[in-house]
Amino acid sequence: MSAEELISYLEENKNRAVSLREIVSSLGLSAKSARALLDSLIKEGRVERYFHGGYTFYRLIDRRPSGEDTTPTSSEPP
Repeated sequence: MSAEELISYLEENKNRAVSLREIVSSLGLSAKSARALLDSLIKEGRVERYFHGGYTFYRLIDRRPSGEDTTPTSSEPP
C-alpha cells in the first residue's frame, strides 16, 4: 500500500472524516502501517488529524488555492 493509494481512499471519502479503524479494515493495512503512512501525509500537509469524543479522525486537506472562488456561476444577472 502506498501513500497515493491511501490518498485515493481519503478522496473517495472526502465529505467525511474517517477513523484509523475504518482505514485499516477498508484497506487491509495493519494499524502500524496505516499510522506511519498517515503521519507522513500529515507532515507533508496533505492530511489532517483531529480528535472528537475520544476518537481520532483523518481527512484530506483542501488544496485549492485560497483565492479560488467555489461559488457556482450563472449567466443570469442577480
